[in-house]
Amino acid sequence: MESERGPRASASTWIVLGLTLLAACLRFYRLTNQSIWVDEAFTIKYARLFTEMHWSWLTDDLHGPFHSVLLHGWASLFGTGEFALRAMEAVLGTLAVPAFYWALRPLQRPTTALLAVGLLAINPFHIWYSQELRNYDLFILVGILTTGAFARVLQREHRYGALYGALTTLGFLSNLAHLFTVVAQGLVQVFRGGKGRGEWRGLILSWGLSLLLLSPWIYGFYSHRIVESRALEARSVPAEERLRGETTAPVIGIPYCYFVYSVGYSYGPSLRELRGLHQSMGMGPLRRHAPQLALAGVIFGFLAIVGVIRVWRFGLPGRVWLVLLLVPVLLTYATALRNLKVFNPRYASAALPPYMLVLAEGILAARNRRLRFAAAGALLIPTGMSLSNHYFDDAYAKDDARSASTFLRERVEPGDLVFVIGTDEPLHRYYWRGIRENPDGITKGDVGYWWDRPRAEQFVLFEELRAEHDDAYVLLLRDHFVDPAGEWRQYLNKWHTPTRREVYPGSEVWSLPSQTQTDATTGTGQ
Repeated sequence: MESERGPRASASTWIVLGLTLLAACLRFYRLTNQSIWVDEAFTIKYARLFTEMHWSWLTDDLHGPFHSVLLHGWASLFGTGEFALRAMEAVLGTLAVPAFYWALRPLQRPTTALLAVGLLAINPFHIWYSQELRNYDLFILVGILTTGAFARVLQREHRYGALYGALTTLGFLSNLAHLFTVVAQGLVQVFRGGKGRGEWRGLILSWGLSLLLLSPWIYGFYSHRIVESRALEARSVPAEERLRGETTAPVIGIPYCYFVYSVGYSYGPSLRELRGLHQSMGMGPLRRHAPQLALAGVIFGFLAIVGVIRVWRFGLPGRVWLVLLLVPVLLTYATALRNLKVFNPRYASAALPPYMLVLAEGILAARNRRLRFAAAGALLIPTGMSLSNHYFDDAYAKDDARSASTFLRERVEPGDLVFVIGTDEPLHRYYWRGIRENPDGITKGDVGYWWDRPRAEQFVLFEELRAEHDDAYVLLLRDHFVDPAGEWRQYLNKWHTPTRREVYPGSEVWSLPSQTQTDATTGTGQ
């Protein structure tokens, strides 16, 4: 297919710069509005932000040692405040915009490239991870660069072979899900048959060198994750050893991937509402948001279908991106079927950039300029709604460990008990470091200490622990993971009347009166 006419090179440069500035504004805006949550606490753990970094630890970093090293160095330069830490993610997310334009240059369709870059700049899913202390924005950035180098290698620009090899290595060190990108690229070569014979030698050499450089980390990952998960065994994983329940790979997860790539996590039902749906609490969330879901489904579904057809007609350069659009999602689903990982769109986020490409082509399919503007405007409606919710609606916010920690630290005194139902990772790793060591005469208790005991026995142990302290504070933070049926909430509601109850997005703190103010037998459940 002939190249489309588009802006001149100088004009394109200025447009890309403008889109990069727009991306930066959207990613730095209200950067610390939401609390550090449990996944970010794990990032802090692996990056050793408050301890020394030993190279031997990197082979145990299953979340991407390259990101951990970057974050550790960044924190040493700019500090460990919430804004300082997340600023690195905002920068990486912003860099994806010009990188995407560079990667799309082999298509020789400048208007398509600019529109796709613009869609990435305002994409709610990408902005979400550009404001979160995780490695997924780095994973997406390196995936974009790797695909751009791969496309140039296929066009026999052999000087990009070394760059492709280096980026492949960094991709694996950014996130193991980069394997899905490499598999997609290998499939492109397989589909080419004899036409791709000339590039096989360089690609195999690049992959081989990457494997050699990554061998210490691969061995660590295999020993500590693959073997322990028993994923390679022929028989099914025993029910009691599964990650979460009967299945971690719902079929609806595949279309859900493309839904969140369209509008992020801040449109329609929130993650907490979807969790309730998963726990069989009714279809209410879907019914309430049905008009919004239908609007997004029609707009993005139509544009994506038209865009896929058009990109397919680009020939090899376009099909490189189309394979990447599908393979990561399907392999993420297959991985979840083997119980290696819970199915989550972020593990397949290498498919996000090609999705922006097909949406751009879907918009440009209209011959009439007015229709193009109408299509783009329609897409902006759910996008704008999602961004507004992301920035301003607490219903879509991450679990608020910051406010809960602030409340506790202002009120808890020596001799008191802080009892956690759920997780204390954000406190332990960031907001209240040392809480697990019972600081200043304060005792920290946790349901997790008794995870293998019957629930009734847990209640008795809690009452015994509470009787040993003055006041008690109960923190419920992601309690659904340790108590999916809500038995602890039912027990507290039945047997304890809090003197104060603070409710935040995704977390609660209950202040219980001292034991001297209550009947000694209250709360045993007997």
